[in-house]
Amino acid sequence: MASFFWAGVVIVSRLTRIGQTAPETQIFWQVAVSAVLLTALAPVYGGPLVRDFDGLQLVLLLVQALGVVAFGFVLWFWLLGRYQSGVVASFSFLTPILSALLGWLLLGEAVGPLTPVALGLLVAGLFLINRR
Repeated sequence: MASFFWAGVVIVSRLTRIGQTAPETQIFWQVAVSAVLLTALAPVYGGPLVRDFDGLQLVLLLVQALGVVAFGFVLWFWLLGRYQSGVVASFSFLTPILSALLGWLLLGEAVGPLTPVALGLLVAGLFLINRR
């Protein structure tokens, strides 16, 4: 379902008037609508709306807000406005590469013997998808 919704975001951004707005406007409305919906749905999943909120959670929230939303998604929508969606979407496959690398560097997570092979195959796939 997530892949269908992600494709829906790209289709809406490319085929509607929303795609003609600034990338900042596109992500603003997505965050505004999803914040209301997700806050309304939170009680369905049980537990308190906010739990154990301290300095670490504040830092992580700021990283998500500034790094992922303000930089990553604005860049994503800017790229979608300038390049073919298939080319831009293929770079989504960099996520597991960056996640594995940052998990190893920042969190000290173990890297098994097949992880470099898998990451190499991802890079090779990106190369093959984007070559002429």
